[in-house]
Amino acid sequence: MSPRVRLVGATLIALLAMGTVLLGTLQSAVPFVSPAELDASLLGRRVQVEGLVRGLEPYADGLRFDLSDGMGAVVAVEYRYGAGRPLALDEGRLAIAKGVYRDGRIVAQQVSVRAHEGVEEP
Repeated sequence: MSPRVRLVGATLIALLAMGTVLLGTLQSAVPFVSPAELDASLLGRRVQVEGLVRGLEPYADGLRFDLSDGMGAVVAVEYRYGAGRPLALDEGRLAIAKGVYRDGRIVAQQVSVRAHEGVEEP
């Protein structure tokens, strides 16, 4: 293998590594807010919102539900999952919706459910 081919290969690997780091940095820059903190400045932006699941109902190929902060603030969430309902997502569970805030609701691409909220340690 010639030195020129090695240089091109090493450059491509370095660029790929830098792109991966940059993508990870950009994804971690998504603001983490409560339902009470959602305002017009966040419209159209990606956000992460945590709250208690309320009013869970089927919707097209997904679910609609509200996330409540327990203090009166609520935001509606639309979550399309396509391949089957996430088993852990249920009424009263603490969840994090990750998606775009638009028209007063979160259009979620991902929903994470806290595994052990409310469970006391022995």
